[in-house]
Amino acid sequence: MVARWEGGLFLGYYGAYVGSLFLAAMQHDALPAFSTAMWTVVISLTVLTLLGASLREWWGEGH
Repeated sequence: MVARWEGGLFLGYYGAYVGSLFLAAMQHDALPAFSTAMWTVVISLTVLTLLGASLREWWGEGH
């Protein structure tokens, strides 16, 4: 089951992906900055979210 916030996150990732495809197709000057923002901010937040969810699941099992 996918929670509502997870669905919103997936939708946001899809929007970012489509945006990067659009910028690449248009050979826009903003593509390098967009790619840098994706790697530094979005990927970092994703790793932290997955780590937090994993720890919450692990602690919820009675450890």
